Amino acid sequence: MYRHPLEVLLSLVRRGEFDNHPYLAAGLQAWQIYNANIKTFCDQYPDRCLLAHIDGLIAHVEQFAHLLQHKLQMDLRLNSDSFDQIYHANELQKTPLLPEVTDVLAKLFPGLLELYHCLNAQADLPADTSRPNSAASPPLSTLARFTAALREPITLPVKHSLLQLLVSLLAPEPTETMLSRFKQNIKGAQRTIDYFWLQVQRFQQLNAEQSQELDRQSGQIESLMSELDSIHNTRIWKVLQSCRNLKERWKKAA
Repeated sequence: MYRHPLEVLLSLVRRGEFDNHPYLAAGLQAWQIYNANIKTFCDQYPDRCLLAHIDGLIAHVEQFAHLLQHKLQMDLRLNSDSFDQIYHANELQKTPLLPEVTDVLAKLFPGLLELYHCLNAQADLPADTSRPNSAASPPLSTLARFTAALREPITLPVKHSLLQLLVSLLAPEPTETMLSRFKQNIKGAQRTIDYFWLQVQRFQQLNAEQSQELDRQSGQIESLMSELDSIHNTRIWKVLQSCRNLKERWKKAA
């Protein structure tokens, strides 16, 4: 089962997958890795796979059931009514993929649409490739012309900015919600960072105070050791030490 990469990305935006980090290109990269693996598997086992676009499946449920029975030898009774009870197709949001949209996507991420077209060519139930009748909005047309005029190679920051602009034109409300939540999450993360920074400063201050105390105690110990050395070198200490030695000898002799 596969779907257009841009529709998958918009679905991820609506689900809030980018609320913590709005790097939308990550969604497209994940799509490419996942669907490249699907294509590789279908290339290796063509007789044991049933490749279908989600829109093709919804539009041709009876044909899908026929393929399950005859290609995969699955004794499954499936019709439109039973399928509607399992899968709510009306909840699957569709985005008109105008030529300007695909042109922008092809310019920024050419490998994505190449893979998508390969899947469509190989699929048992491909996507409907007919183009929408609606016209592009002026901002979308401007974006398409601007992107087409860009020189290669296009840097990642530019790709990220243009992709975010494209998504905001196709799904303005989810994009605004995503950015708003991201700002809130950033504020929460900043408060957490500030808290731990204060804790680090307190630990550093405590460590400095403990180091000063250790230095003071070390100084006192060195002073005492110096005084002991001075006492050991005095004449009185030497006399006392001689008397102690004589006393020990006397005890042993007794």
